[in-house]
Amino acid sequence: MKNRINTNNIVKKIFISLFYAICIVMFISSAACSNRELGDDTVALVGKENISHEEMFYYFNKYGNSAEEFKGESGSRRMLEKLIDFKLMLATAKKYAEDKNIVFINLYGSYIRKKYAELYRTELAKKIKVSDEEVQVVFVESDTSGKRLKKEEIDKRKNEIRMAMYEERFKDLIQNELENLKKDNIIKVYSDVIDDIDRGDVVKDDTILLVLGDEKIDYKGVRALFPPTSGHSSPEMLRKKVFINSVINKEIEAYLFSKTAKEKGIEKNNPHFTWSNKEYYEKTLVSMLDYNEGFKSDLFGMIKVSDDEIKKYYDDNKQKMKEYDLLLKVKKLSFTSLTDAEKAVKNLSEGETIDSVAKKYMEKLNTKKYDLGFLSKLELKDVHGLAVYEEAIKLKVNQVSDILLVDDAYIVFLIEDEMKNTVLPLESIKDVISGIVRGGKSEEVMKSFINDLRASTEIKINEPLLIKMSK
Repeated sequence: MKNRINTNNIVKKIFISLFYAICIVMFISSAACSNRELGDDTVALVGKENISHEEMFYYFNKYGNSAEEFKGESGSRRMLEKLIDFKLMLATAKKYAEDKNIVFINLYGSYIRKKYAELYRTELAKKIKVSDEEVQVVFVESDTSGKRLKKEEIDKRKNEIRMAMYEERFKDLIQNELENLKKDNIIKVYSDVIDDIDRGDVVKDDTILLVLGDEKIDYKGVRALFPPTSGHSSPEMLRKKVFINSVINKEIEAYLFSKTAKEKGIEKNNPHFTWSNKEYYEKTLVSMLDYNEGFKSDLFGMIKVSDDEIKKYYDDNKQKMKEYDLLLKVKKLSFTSLTDAEKAVKNLSEGETIDSVAKKYMEKLNTKKYDLGFLSKLELKDVHGLAVYEEAIKLKVNQVSDILLVDDAYIVFLIEDEMKNTVLPLESIKDVISGIVRGGKSEEVMKSFINDLRASTEIKINEPLLIKMSK
């Protein structure tokens, strides 16, 4: 499956790798902010971005409570400096219009929907009551042993009964609530299309599978809702209607519950909910810069890496490149149809060579190049994807892989040969090494740019409030 953006690494980028919060001076509009004044609850102004004392407390509570780095006045200043760098990066993301990026909109929309739905489920759970009398009745009726139990055993058994009754009532309550909400909302599932997918038929990405009010979700959109662990599942499992319907049902529940939660305004007295959503919004927005070609070009476009630098790095480090201690000769067939992939596997299992099978199905292959030559583990992972990599390292020579669903294609491959304890020639990994050398230079570029950015942005700090917060 296509890689998803990993937002779990954003905190590390912000609070450990400070220098990644950069932009070019040309994007600064400090003049527009020159007349802004610090409010009583504002710790700092960073251009147009605001750092309130509530935000500082939120980050202290989440990241700084047990860290010596953030204790006392000096610790508060360190935390503030990190937040200032982050706000500069946030302003950069907004200037590159990442808040209008459809990937960001979908990511944040899905996240906020789930968080509101969780909030509503919590509110529903408060309605469930299980009395001691009810537990006692079930306990007496279920005790058929006739043995005299110790108090600890009785308490344990009653607690198990209480939890079972609670879970059953919660399940019924959720189901009833969903049925009631469905009556007042437009929900449509295209079961006939899901049946086609289940049979292995080719279904286009833009085929609509689900309608939620004014929102239409196509096949590609539904696949984006698959849980991260689905990348390790077989293509057969991922096309089963039981699996697809389970994904769709969860999205329907999230839609209905989040919509109801917003209408009821149940988040208004929950400041942690508000701040955690703001944190996710901003960090996800900042993370989008990793994928913004314009930003990367502006920031790193002037960096040059010479052939001499690449060769020097290769000579100095080739014995340390553990990723290249095993080379695998890979031949891979890529089909748009699961049926064709299954036929190819059958032919291979019956003794046909992969070359003859490739020739037989050449017109049905996504790509005519099926002999990939010798590849390192790094190339398998970075170029051909994690699923292919994990399957390849399990295979013996001439063993046929399982059919994998990768980027909407059905993949089958085998390892024709392998070479151990071999370092790839320089030409084979030149681009990889160029990226490593460029990365080292990029750090210096980032340091320079962030210093220029700070110097060109109006930053105001409320010293009395910062000192007060440190006590």
